[in-house]
Amino acid sequence: MRWTTALLAAALLPLAAQAHKSTAEGIAEYRAMLADGNPAELFEARGEDLWKQPRGPKNASLQQCDLGQGPGVVKGAFVQLPRWFADTQRVQDLESRLLTCMERLQGLNAAAIAAERFGVGEQKNMESLVAWISAESRGMKFDLPTACPAASCGACSAASTIATGSSAFRTRVSARTRRSRCRSTWV
Repeated sequence: MRWTTALLAAALLPLAAQAHKSTAEGIAEYRAMLADGNPAELFEARGEDLWKQPRGPKNASLQQCDLGQGPGVVKGAFVQLPRWFADTQRVQDLESRLLTCMERLQGLNAAAIAAERFGVGEQKNMESLVAWISAESRGMKFDLPTACPAASCGACSAASTIATGSSAFRTRVSARTRRSRCRSTWV
């Protein structure tokens, strides 16, 4: 009986070592595959193509879209959004700014795009654009503008911005139903 147990243990020991080795090798192979590239890079590449591609009724690209750094400048734009845009007279994040540019430059219907489900139609294109634009700011620190633009209105100040935000937080009122005096605050 002892010899049988010893023989069985001797036979199984190399198999256990081999199974452990193949698991470790499998993990190493998986890590090597991830090092080759991130799947998000596919969205980024598609977003860059969409940025440059003429589309919509006006057959225009988004290369003249101003994300806050000047028309067509993408590098560093993501880390400074949301921000006040004088042409729309409101604070916009990246998605709402892209919708503005898609509507004005390409002639697409921003309201229809915003109403679409996530990952469908133009929303799928929006995902790729956002992936690329955010990747262009990779490694940069967020630098959100906190000052009220002088030309936006006379009633804006840091104190009124804080008071408006505090009030909105406490009452949990939707951003669509609550309006600030300055409209340059994100409420």
